[in-house]
Amino acid sequence: MKEKIVVEGKSGEVVITRLEKGVPRIKAGSIEDVYLGLGYMHGYDRGFQMWFMKILAEGKASKMFGDREDLIEIDKYFRKLNFTKPVGEELDSLTPQSKIYMDSYITGVNLYREKERKPLEFKITGVNMEPWRFNDSLALLRMISYIGLAEAQGAEEKVIMEIILHGKEYFDKLSELFKPYFNGYQYDWFEDVTLINPLEEIVNFNSGAGGSNNWVVSGKLTGSGKPIFCNDPHLEVSRLPSVWYEVVLDAPGMWCVGTTLPGTPGLASGWNGNVSWGMTFSCTDTEDFFIEKCRNGQYLKDNTWYPFRERKETIETKKGRRIEYIIYENEHGVLEGDPYIEGKYLARRWSGFQPVAGESFNGFLEFPLSENVRKSMEIARKIAIPTLNWLFADKEGNIGYQMTGNVPRRSRALSGILPIPGWDSSYDWQGFLPPEKMPSSYNPESGMIVTANDRLDKDFGISVQTITFPPYRAKRIRELLKKNVPLDVAKMKDIQTDVYSLQAERIIAFLAPYLKNDSIGERLLSWNRKFDSEVVEATIFKEFYRELVIDTCTKRLFPEEIMEHIYNESFFIQMNYDLIENQWMKEGGLFADVDWEGVTKSILEKLKGRNFEKWGQRNSITLRHILFGRTFLGNLGFNAGPFPFNGCESTVSQGTKYRTGGQEMTFGPSYRMIVDFNEGKMYSNLPGGASGRPFSRYYKAEIKNWLEGNYKTITRDK
Repeated sequence: MKEKIVVEGKSGEVVITRLEKGVPRIKAGSIEDVYLGLGYMHGYDRGFQMWFMKILAEGKASKMFGDREDLIEIDKYFRKLNFTKPVGEELDSLTPQSKIYMDSYITGVNLYREKERKPLEFKITGVNMEPWRFNDSLALLRMISYIGLAEAQGAEEKVIMEIILHGKEYFDKLSELFKPYFNGYQYDWFEDVTLINPLEEIVNFNSGAGGSNNWVVSGKLTGSGKPIFCNDPHLEVSRLPSVWYEVVLDAPGMWCVGTTLPGTPGLASGWNGNVSWGMTFSCTDTEDFFIEKCRNGQYLKDNTWYPFRERKETIETKKGRRIEYIIYENEHGVLEGDPYIEGKYLARRWSGFQPVAGESFNGFLEFPLSENVRKSMEIARKIAIPTLNWLFADKEGNIGYQMTGNVPRRSRALSGILPIPGWDSSYDWQGFLPPEKMPSSYNPESGMIVTANDRLDKDFGISVQTITFPPYRAKRIRELLKKNVPLDVAKMKDIQTDVYSLQAERIIAFLAPYLKNDSIGERLLSWNRKFDSEVVEATIFKEFYRELVIDTCTKRLFPEEIMEHIYNESFFIQMNYDLIENQWMKEGGLFADVDWEGVTKSILEKLKGRNFEKWGQRNSITLRHILFGRTFLGNLGFNAGPFPFNGCESTVSQGTKYRTGGQEMTFGPSYRMIVDFNEGKMYSNLPGGASGRPFSRYYKAEIKNWLEGNYKTITRDK
């Protein structure tokens, strides 16, 4: 692994050196050449990751990696999404400056491709590295915006559909659970809909439906009188290399450090000496399903039948097989079904498929040049995908918040939580919400802003969120911030790695009278509610909670035949457990007839026959290579672990493990960053390392620090 790389740019040499843990510092005589260096280093350190994602986006996995049915299904999935569709409008929306930076970045990627030794994975697979194009970067931005984010919202809505298709009584019960988001929907719309079962369909690819945290405090809450900024996006962390690539960019007129997505040039989170920025997923609802009445290859719209557009696709496998099929589309999106078989099917529409990716790149490329919070908030409003909560702080002491996203205006005040009639144009989207109408805040009186994928829109008198993450992480962060004034970096590190569960505290307090005088119940009562890896009681609580949900929700809220599937093979309970808990504790609610003492005693007896392991054994994590992680190569240095993993879905330091479609996935902090405007330093760590080359000393360089909550330091003078 080279410690110094020099490439030729337009203004002279671009010099790349390594900082602590291999973080590249790219120094050039112009900003244009810095982006050339970034493209080069993305290829050098993360080349296979980039081309692997490119191959997925193009729907060519079975052609490149093997004639296998699972890869063919992956190809069909990505062909359906069509992330690589023509980009004329997107290219035209780039500013002249962004166009220069993007062109320079792509030049750098292709310079690496022509000059350097290719990663080992290319030799093993025999895959050739085709030239990188602007379209490839656009496809990656669409992918990271949709897969596991907007897609996860849609998946939850399909689970709701699966439940209510079992009968109107479930529609009525869920309307109470999700009140008022079912307002305006009619049950008869959904009768006889043919639904691809979200609990059984193949999960082709998933980059993670994780959560994220970010918070910022002004100088009125810190010991130094200067702001402190914190961000830790939660994505799938059971993979190598890690999602993010950390880098320092240094040129006349620009210095910044932060995270990039290999294959794209923008900084998703960072600090430039003047201002810091970072994001969480906002959970705004940007995808809808339209119910289409179909027959003879046509769909009904306003009493007239129209033909679907037919997109013919051909998948060529590595063995030369050709698989031809047709994708049916209309103005609402891709149809999930065969319109030649009469019936009602769903068509999926996502607002991110509008020509908004180019404008989003403008925003990401302007962040490193921003001078203050006000300017950064203006820049953020250009970013339509992904849909995000942005936080900012600057050296003048200002802090700010901006929600962004291309949010559809739905007719008839519908929330978007359920499918809507495609046969009636009065239900079509009425354009999109102007960015300036999205929630924002500047220097709030409290001196703090916290987002953790929780519900925020109501605070601003607007409704753009339907299914958000439970409020426990956000509530715990606010609680710790208030408790630890005056705040400093050490306290922020403690908060980022906090594993105390307010959910466990709440449930144990609710059932405390029935836990007493029982051997297992007393263990829960005496437990400190922390999901530490060495603690057995955390495992006991998880087992207790699972039995509690299944016992009380079966038939009352979810059909018996899919109850365990919902809990074990979807993210639905993790996304909505606080709504269920609210109903548990609501007088006269959906669970008013539950004999809580009887249920609790019954579950405790059931648990006494089980052997409980430490939480770190139950919640262990193996970081697997993105392609070879489940092959024999995984044991030859491509994988890392297993390791005990702290936290759960309700703790600030998330450690969520769940199964979907037969795959096990782990979500946690994909990157931690803290910026102290008093010291002029940034602290960070990530699950993996700078390099994606399995035998580089930078491939696993940060795993130990990440697991233990230790941070490296980056300062501008370095």
